Amino acid sequence: QVKTGCIFTEFNAPALREIGDGAFYGCVYLKSIDLSGVTTIGKSAFFSCKSLEKVVLPSTLDELKETTFYDCQSLSEINLDGVVSFGLGVFFGASLPETLVLTKAEHIGERAFIEKEGAHYIKTVIAPNLKTIGVQAFIQCKNLTSITAPKLESIGTLAFAYTALEKLEVSDALSSVEHDLFEGNDAFKTFYAMVDGVEVYDFESDAIM
Repeated sequence: QVKTGCIFTEFNAPALREIGDGAFYGCVYLKSIDLSGVTTIGKSAFFSCKSLEKVVLPSTLDELKETTFYDCQSLSEINLDGVVSFGLGVFFGASLPETLVLTKAEHIGERAFIEKEGAHYIKTVIAPNLKTIGVQAFIQCKNLTSITAPKLESIGTLAFAYTALEKLEVSDALSSVEHDLFEGNDAFKTFYAMVDGVEVYDFESDAIM
């Protein structure tokens, strides 16, 4: 673990393979980090790195564990192309780009993307291979308006509560939907479902609000 209170602003270690739990915990001056060769990142590795703006990750990194980037309020540039699984609270309170393209993502854990006041946050999520969304995964993401996840199979309780979500695009692969998905959301308009290649628009969203 890097000593709490570290004062360096950049960390470039493209040959580094593994980062342990809480390695950069509370490094509030850290702004940029190059981890292009890393294979494993531990839990809470960058917890509360409030100045962190840019993170370079390899396309081969397939998992971000719980609370990895918790409270990284300045984060604006990070490549998540290779990540398959997002752990509990992984980006809780962190800033993220407005459009989040999760090319390989299959699982988003509980409270993974909860918004914190003052953070720049996502408006659109495109996840072509996503299968599961955990409990409260996007709760309070007040700018979130659209999610496209054509392979989605299950959605946890309160996953989109208190968001601005207007459109959710899924398919007939969706087999499990928990209650109160859209609690506190007055903007929700359309639940698009693809059944046998045909768009269906008559989904009664009130049944799961």
